[in-house]
Amino acid sequence: TPLGKTVMTQGVAAQGPDFQLALTHAVASFDNFNEDSDPEGIHEMGVIEIDSQTVWFKIDLYDLDYHYGAETPEDPELTRRVLTMLFPSEY
Repeated sequence: TPLGKTVMTQGVAAQGPDFQLALTHAVASFDNFNEDSDPEGIHEMGVIEIDSQTVWFKIDLYDLDYHYGAETPEDPELTRRVLTMLFPSEY
């Protein structure tokens, strides 16, 4: 059973595979949550610099069919995550 999906916006995807790989690694190891990038303190948003470009990432929690928000986000058996990576200009 898949636990989630990753989505890159057109702008991020257009940067090519090396950029995408570097970004994916940066997001996977990200631990610099702060009030600016994570105002709610729930570690669902972050800001990363890759090749002098600012990239945002956001994790949204959905039900198993990706139709509605997760009713029990703390239960990985009932929750699917979607990681979206985008440039601020694409927001």
